[in-house]
Amino acid sequence: MIDELKQWDYDRGYDKGYVKGQADILDKIRAEIEALYNTKNYLDGRGITVLDCLNIIDKYREVSE
Repeated sequence: MIDELKQWDYDRGYDKGYVKGQADILDKIRAEIEALYNTKNYLDGRGITVLDCLNIIDKYREVSE
């Protein structure tokens, strides 16, 4: 029984860390997209494209692997 509780506590802690790590990456991606949007919108008045967003996501995907 004690081993099962230790394993459950470990799994629960691992899940929390994983979700927090994902949230940190998503916050960074969001901040970079907002910064790019504000820059492009200010410079040429057209905003960003989906391809711009995909490039940012791919950049963070490469970092996390």
